[in-house]
Amino acid sequence: MLLSAAALVLTAAVSAPRASAAVTIGSDLSVEGAPTPCPFGDCTVVQTVLPGRQVTSPIGGVVVRWRVRNAFSPGPVRFRVVRGVPGAAFTGGGSAASPGFSCTATCTVNVRVPISAGDHIGIDAPGGALAGTRAVAGAGLGIWSPFLGNGEARLATASIGDL
Repeated sequence: MLLSAAALVLTAAVSAPRASAAVTIGSDLSVEGAPTPCPFGDCTVVQTVLPGRQVTSPIGGVVVRWRVRNAFSPGPVRFRVVRGVPGAAFTGGGSAASPGFSCTATCTVNVRVPISAGDHIGIDAPGGALAGTRAVAGAGLGIWSPFLGNGEARLATASIGDL
């Protein structure tokens, strides 16, 4: 399976309140990924490990935009903030919906979603959606199906990667 050591091609820019600092979280979008569907239909996908890249927010603030490369969605997609909780479960944080999209290059979506230090980012993608992934040794994804809702805590349906 292509996702076995994948890096979700997704980034988010975070601005700290009352500061001019901005932080990028997630994959390096300079390299194209292969369009890959969620193996479970509707799902939340979160990059949990990506060697050499920041996958959690180092600061609290507001996510102001997210990007995905080589992606297609027939319906709305939600940007999702996810936080870890004791026992290896995760809780759905805030989210922001965007219309479906189709881009072979990079799509950028403006949002305003609060994020805390240590939170992960991800997407809620409907069945049939594709997002660019690429093989990266040591990378890992958490996948929840159905979507991980705001305030809902549960274990991932699957963890994929070479952790």
